[in-house]
Amino acid sequence: MAGGKTRIVLSLGSETARLFRIRLDAATGKGLGEPEALFHSGSDQRSPSVSVDGAKLVYRQSGPGGATIRLRSMATGEETTLLSSPVRPNLSPDGLNVAFSDQKQLSLVPASGGEAVKLLDFQGFGTATGWSPDSRRIIYYDGNPIRFSLFDVQSRQKAELISHPTYDIHSATLSPDQRWVLFHTPFPRKTIIRIAPIRVGRAAGEAEWITVFDRDTNSRVPIWSHDGNLVYFLTNLDGFQCLYGQRLDGATKRPVGDPFPVQHFHSVRHRLLGPAAQGAALLSDAIFLALSATTSSVWLATSN
Repeated sequence: MAGGKTRIVLSLGSETARLFRIRLDAATGKGLGEPEALFHSGSDQRSPSVSVDGAKLVYRQSGPGGATIRLRSMATGEETTLLSSPVRPNLSPDGLNVAFSDQKQLSLVPASGGEAVKLLDFQGFGTATGWSPDSRRIIYYDGNPIRFSLFDVQSRQKAELISHPTYDIHSATLSPDQRWVLFHTPFPRKTIIRIAPIRVGRAAGEAEWITVFDRDTNSRVPIWSHDGNLVYFLTNLDGFQCLYGQRLDGATKRPVGDPFPVQHFHSVRHRLLGPAAQGAALLSDAIFLALSATTSSVWLATSN
């Protein structure tokens, strides 16, 4: 109190999910500088998915009016609303189609717009998570324990990619040459990132699985580098959820050397979101992630 007046200081903060780009050194795989905030309309942005040439980006935007799936031209900034639904979009590498699911069925909508087409019903619940590098097959999971399968868009045939009889498989993705599958297996106190070779159209059995990263950590969302010789993943190895990389032998896909930090997220201002942010999108020279963007303001009020 000063001069008979009372001063009240208020600190107000807000947190929004936004899309960020982390530029990468193509030679070393390490991050170049701080994360760069992309376009923003004031609403939550999550689930980025990008075409292999970097020309198109699909993401989910959520606001008071609900959730929409939006496609953006990275050259012009022009955007198109493809769907009005809180689903996870998966843009095909060639940028022509978007796969999505509502946990009950797998569907497809052209990136140019138009009607969505139902492809199949899941067994129990399921989710589309990505594409094969040649844009021919959609990767999805369903079942219990969770298993991953491939759906051929042209033939409308499905085939199991990887499964285990007793525990779940998470985040399965095909290598750029489609000869390996990268995934992680969750356990009560840790997760293990692994690679399995493809044998006759599906992943080999557990005896041939290669351990890429096995620590007492929560490590998730592993993704291949553009040449298949490095794996990026999110982990709390240093006590914070950060982006790390692990180099691989080009022929055997066994880890080479120790994992290394690509980008730290130790600041309260920018931190990794939970699993609801749903993945990352990778180019040869950049990775796209949804991060929390925290802003705050201080107000001073005086009363008599």
